[in-house]
Amino acid sequence: MRFAVAFTALLLAAAPLANGALAAPTAAEARVDKDRQIVQKAMRSDLKKIQAMVPALEDVASRTPSAYPLIERKGDLVIVRASDLDQGMIPALIAGATGKDANPSGSTRVDIEYNTYGQAIFLLGSAAVEARDMRKATFWLDKGLALQPDNLMLVTEKGMVLTVQKRHAEALALYEATFENASGMLLGDEPGKARLLRAKGFTLIELNRLDEAEAAYKASREIEPDHGGAKHELAYIAQLRAGAEQRGMKLVNGEESKALK
Repeated sequence: MRFAVAFTALLLAAAPLANGALAAPTAAEARVDKDRQIVQKAMRSDLKKIQAMVPALEDVASRTPSAYPLIERKGDLVIVRASDLDQGMIPALIAGATGKDANPSGSTRVDIEYNTYGQAIFLLGSAAVEARDMRKATFWLDKGLALQPDNLMLVTEKGMVLTVQKRHAEALALYEATFENASGMLLGDEPGKARLLRAKGFTLIELNRLDEAEAAYKASREIEPDHGGAKHELAYIAQLRAGAEQRGMKLVNGEESKALK
């Protein structure tokens, strides 16, 4: 049995990021903060609770700004929208995404915000995947990618939907475009890069490009050497080369994939 991996169960509890503002929040700021709390509660929840929170998450998503990139430059200000980002990754992330020194000697300031609306849309897409509603999943994931095309969580979840729909060439094109265009995100998110490599490897197997698939899985293991899903797929590649028949797919979540033997 093959295992197509949905990302939902890889979600980590995301601590609120520091906010240095001391003044009383405006009504709009209070609404944004409440939205953040709803999304973070969902991120700390199991799949059943996330499904129950879909109406609240849809309400949050209805307030998504028309422009909401992961990295945004406003003059001397760089805004980084993060989910569960290690603070040590931020200089590399900024440098890779902007093509500039992350710690310039001038007046550039970095403001780290929680990626509230990107995460809300991702959770809605993932909840639809878990409910096996690929039409709704596609709606939410496409909406998220239009705002944040370099969001690796959205990319791999959309690629998984395409894989389940047997649109393997489209999934591969999405992964390759991400490797080409989101180098900053890949530099700052090693687990995300490993996840993207595994997703690419899975699709390459479906396209019977076994050498490339093997290379992708081996590259992912340089980052996460003990990942069970990668080991499982490398063993499967060896079986295919020995003449085994190709197996069907089963949709599993991230933690289930990691634990595969």
